Amino acid sequence: MKKKLFSRCTLLVLSVCTTSLELWSSNIVSLSSLKNKHQEVHIIGDETRYELFPNTCFDLRALLGKLNEAPLKTAVVFFDVNPKKEISEREEYHSSNQKGGPYYSLRERLLKIALEYWENPHNNGFHPTLPLKNLHFLKFPDDTLDQIEMKVSTALEFLGGNNAQAFKQIFKCVGIDSEDINDFQLQLDLDDKKKKRFFNPKLPSSCMGSFNCLKAYIIKKATTYPEFFARISEYNKLITVYSKRINDLPDSPATLPFKKYWNALKVRALSYLKLHNDKNKDISFCALYLKVAFEKESLIDSYEEFRDQVITPVSLIRQFKTLQLLLQMCASYDKIICFNHFVSVSDMINVLQLNGFKEKCTMGEIPEGADGLVAFYHDELQKKIISIEKVESFFNSMILSAIENCNFSVKNESLSKDTSFVLYLKDDISSVYCSTCNEIIKAYNACARSENKIYCSPDCLLKKFFLEEKGHPTLSTLLDKNRILTDDEKLILKQFGALCYLRVALLMPSLVQEYGIVYQLPLSTIITALGKIESVVQDITNPWSHTVELAQQWGIKLIDLKLFLSVYKMAKQNYLETLLKHSVNSSYESLAAKYHTAFDREGQCANLQKVAYTNIKKALNLSNDTENISLVFFYTTLIDQINSRVGLPVESIEDLLAVTYKDQNIAVLLQSMGFRENPCTYIKKNYRKKKQIETAREESSSEDENSFSSGPFLPYLFPATEIHDKTPFTLVQHNQRKKTRVVKSLFAGTKPYHITLFKARKYVPQELLKAQEIWKSCKQTTESFRIKVLFALADSLENQNPSITFNSFGCPLIVCNDTAYDESIKEKLDLNHLFTRHIDTSVNSYGIAEVVGNLIQVSIPGEIHYDGITKIGFFQYSYTSQGVCIHRCFKSYNANQNSTYISPALRKILYDCLQDLPNAHEYENVIKDLKQLVHEGK
Repeated sequence: MKKKLFSRCTLLVLSVCTTSLELWSSNIVSLSSLKNKHQEVHIIGDETRYELFPNTCFDLRALLGKLNEAPLKTAVVFFDVNPKKEISEREEYHSSNQKGGPYYSLRERLLKIALEYWENPHNNGFHPTLPLKNLHFLKFPDDTLDQIEMKVSTALEFLGGNNAQAFKQIFKCVGIDSEDINDFQLQLDLDDKKKKRFFNPKLPSSCMGSFNCLKAYIIKKATTYPEFFARISEYNKLITVYSKRINDLPDSPATLPFKKYWNALKVRALSYLKLHNDKNKDISFCALYLKVAFEKESLIDSYEEFRDQVITPVSLIRQFKTLQLLLQMCASYDKIICFNHFVSVSDMINVLQLNGFKEKCTMGEIPEGADGLVAFYHDELQKKIISIEKVESFFNSMILSAIENCNFSVKNESLSKDTSFVLYLKDDISSVYCSTCNEIIKAYNACARSENKIYCSPDCLLKKFFLEEKGHPTLSTLLDKNRILTDDEKLILKQFGALCYLRVALLMPSLVQEYGIVYQLPLSTIITALGKIESVVQDITNPWSHTVELAQQWGIKLIDLKLFLSVYKMAKQNYLETLLKHSVNSSYESLAAKYHTAFDREGQCANLQKVAYTNIKKALNLSNDTENISLVFFYTTLIDQINSRVGLPVESIEDLLAVTYKDQNIAVLLQSMGFRENPCTYIKKNYRKKKQIETAREESSSEDENSFSSGPFLPYLFPATEIHDKTPFTLVQHNQRKKTRVVKSLFAGTKPYHITLFKARKYVPQELLKAQEIWKSCKQTTESFRIKVLFALADSLENQNPSITFNSFGCPLIVCNDTAYDESIKEKLDLNHLFTRHIDTSVNSYGIAEVVGNLIQVSIPGEIHYDGITKIGFFQYSYTSQGVCIHRCFKSYNANQNSTYISPALRKILYDCLQDLPNAHEYENVIKDLKQLVHEGK
């Protein structure tokens, strides 16, 4: 639930929101009472923007005195993170904007009284006017995560235009004249040329009125004021800690639905971040929001999606605190008086009702399912304020403990459902039941919609389709773990998995960027394979006929995949040609450090992707308001089940697409495709010991800490960095002790090799610690033009079936006879420079930083193995102070013994690391050589 912005944000926001407000006799919007046997709970729902006239407020101290002397043990509870801050902000605001003293709201008057006790519990000189007897003031316990929670909750407020004045000022600073962000986006949507100009990636960040200028301005502010702008690492920490707290709650009718709802939203949010934070960097929410906005070419769509996918779980933290505190109080107090924002009241009532409380009376506005998606019209809201006389009557009724006989009493039928004063940013905020599991959810959080039915998760949606399947064989029977599959059925399931993988790859957000799954695919081979499949499906004896029929039931058509890949192939070819055109007759050293070439400049792939989403929803009978991203989660869940059943060796996806004939030996074919009766499934990394977790956090491990996927293929559905290497896919394996990482790949599309990385950060000596801090502060990195050119040239040569030779270092080298390219470029078309970009995903977690001149050099200890040859050394990256990677290369541990690249400290780190490996005996000669080099100071 969204925080009470106007009581917890900065004075600037407070002044913007309250300058024109009049003073009212009450700020109470709802009043509720519930009872369970001898216990009573009274809930005051307020709106903190309204204040009391000092001469119209009833005598609170007298009422509190009666409660204090009453025989019932009473708690007055404030559901606020920082009450003292709220009071101080009110006082500061009045001192600068109003004459005379501040006028406090009812809740603030009570807070001032409560603060006397909270701030002086052990002060011998403190003489309270009301010595507490049976009355107690309670609040949320202080938590170090409160500040992070507030930053996350309010991170996108001004980005979404909720603070109109602040956003108008931002627009003005970047040369945009617009009163409202919604109007501005509407103008862009109505004018394609204007939109393309605004989102033109080639424009410099200094170009006023452009998206790049807006992005540069906002990111600069986020960097300058980190106390107001949340980062991804902070979010991960918040979610991790609260996930444990929530799941540690004892099971009960009140907690079980909440736990399930939290876990579903948490997985969705972390998957979303993994999906869009492709470089796996610790960036600010603002930077990620702007990245999504650029991909969608919409400031509004990205804001709403980001808010719904990522911010929604944080709203549950507020509900969890409320739930936890309510359960604790119900066990200790007879009478409970709660103060909370009125949009939070419905959640409190639901919790209490699940614990046996019955609603006795309610007055005022209690919107259901607001969940922070609410903004208020002042003129309408002020008509809903409850008079001070009724508020006083409500307090008197609590003292008398005779709600039913009190003049205030209002029966439940008077509960107002009118929400005309509320502007919801989503069409449907009601609470609904999932059509499969019958769990209650908020409608706008639904994974998918079908006709009049709603589904809460991809699993529930899959169950729905399983029940509706027709034909033979059905996917549900093939995935049934109790069924013994025939060889034909195993093959159909693997073939279907390959088509499903292609389908979800083409739906990925990174599609229109120069990296990701589709960029790595052997496009020509796959397009040819799809064509051959089309030609054999008429033969009903061919397994592909059943596979294609099954795929169509699940929204996957061969013709769509083939067309899409053909268009993508053309876009990639144009991109490579553009890159190479600017590198002709230039040396490697002279190529610019920064250069931007847009992938898919015509937008053909992006348009095809939009059509694909629409067609899939139609084929699956899902409504158009089903979120696009839900389809990505849906297919990845399906692939996960297929992989667990028969294995899915996607590193050779073209093999899975091979045309099969009835005279083939299916068992042999399956074996060649990597089928295993008991395929190893990916194990989630939640079994590590506490010390291992803490170590991983210290190292900011993008690999261990941020693996939210549930299958071995998912790291490639959610790419973690810019990936341009030649191999279709790479399987990442981790040994049990997490000391190494193994990556398999192909060089030039034909030559297999694998890389092993050593986790050696704990061996970093004292003299390099400062360099690690400098590297850690480099939050965002980009790749220089020269590196892109190397991979682009290698890609273009691969399509020509080039010769592979060995250079003077014994390293595989692609032969380039084109005289238009400088020798300094052609000599770097070797494995040492073109090792798979999957290694780049480990720079943060495995890399060891050093300052070399004016560059930051980051080295990953490891080995590279090919043709029976194993070389041990370092995968090195050189970054400028602006975070631009200008060089990446593998260097043997004994190269450059003058310490130009491999310093004595690096060799000592590798020496210590190798000695500690379980298989250290395999490196006996290297360890001996390293010992000698270290002894000589080399």
